[in-house]
Amino acid sequence: MSCFSDCRASNEIAPPKRRFASKIRLEIRQIKSNTGGHATQPFVPEHRVFYPYKAGDFIFKEGDAGDEMYVVLEGEVDVIVHEKIVETVSVDNFLGEMALIDSRPRSATAVARTDCKLAPINQNRFKFLVQQTPHFALHLMQGMAERLRQRG
Repeated sequence: MSCFSDCRASNEIAPPKRRFASKIRLEIRQIKSNTGGHATQPFVPEHRVFYPYKAGDFIFKEGDAGDEMYVVLEGEVDVIVHEKIVETVSVDNFLGEMALIDSRPRSATAVARTDCKLAPINQNRFKFLVQQTPHFALHLMQGMAERLRQRG
């Protein structure tokens, strides 16, 4: 089973973070079709398709160094700032991207709300996506802008 199955219809309007995940799914589908279906998901290391977490597990803590962002494949993740849940991230949405952008420590804590699976995107893959996928950075910025507006 593919981590991102059932690519959204291109004419469907979705929130920015969902469009981001849809672009990744489209990229996966294109790479698989060009390689006879044998490519692993291009945004994760070949040896690891996802990270499983149990409800209550910490994914990262505020102040930690951040070397990966994550796309939620299954379940939900709470994002906590100053002991307050500021967002619950669900399937096909992302978290942890700020640490890859500014190379600063994590600004929030992420805790698995439910059992979940997360696809990691490391710094190298992130840079590749920014350079090679035309709308990746735009969708990432739209998602971040949406979060800032909700918090502000």
